[in-house]
Amino acid sequence: MRLLGRDKPVPELYRKTGYDPGKTESRVLERFIDKLRETLSLVIRQRPSKPPNDNLGPRMRKALDALQRQKQFLVFRKADKGSVIVVENVEDYIRNGREHPADTQIYQRLDRNGRELAQAIKQAVKLRLRRLHNAGRLNEEQYKYCLPPPKVRPGRLYFLKKIHKRPHGIRPMVSQ
Repeated sequence: MRLLGRDKPVPELYRKTGYDPGKTESRVLERFIDKLRETLSLVIRQRPSKPPNDNLGPRMRKALDALQRQKQFLVFRKADKGSVIVVENVEDYIRNGREHPADTQIYQRLDRNGRELAQAIKQAVKLRLRRLHNAGRLNEEQYKYCLPPPKVRPGRLYFLKKIHKRPHGIRPMVSQ
């Protein structure tokens, strides 16, 4: 089976080997492993947590500190592309966030609670998978692999600033 427009085949389902090395026959090796675990545990507990090295210059650090003191009015977000942080007025962020989903050709307002809808979709998927499994279209391994996770919740909508375009737009993102 091949993906649409791709030359690479679809990878097989992930299979655990079930390999367990168990205990070794060497008492010397076992003692060494136990002593290493003990030493590492002690080092981790006693090591003072040191803050990471600052990668900002003094002027940038001062500017960032000034911005952080005003954070109730600002939103700090990752930009759409690159490794840039966008600092935006919170009112502008909220306004953009409200305007974007207003496009009813793309978005649809839900009439019911998002969590209830997510649970209903989960149950429908489980029912469909069970039918495919019972009909012999999915083997046991495929059936278990495709089952949704126990806790399902609706995605969270947020926006990233498109700083590479003029005027700056937003890119909607949905995550768990």
